[in-house]
Amino acid sequence: MNILAHKLSLTLQRDVVSSVIRVIIAPGTYKGRGWYDGFDQRICRSAWNDRPSKDGDCVLGTYKFGLERLMKTKEKILIRPEVITDAILRQSN
Repeated sequence: MNILAHKLSLTLQRDVVSSVIRVIIAPGTYKGRGWYDGFDQRICRSAWNDRPSKDGDCVLGTYKFGLERLMKTKEKILIRPEVITDAILRQSN
């Protein structure tokens, strides 16, 4: 049993320690027109399934944080953040 635990420990150390995990919020940066880039389903998710967002919708804020793994050669989104978009306003009218 100790051998299995030792192998698992080494595997976790190799895979986790060699990368950095960071919390991510809604995509984008301040560009003089707003705080967030438009909605992009490749990098974020809509917070509500009953009010679907389309690519390019205006992102109003973050509902749930996401996780991203940074490695020497690339970045990979592990959990996409959930965002609130202006789709919620369209659906309420």
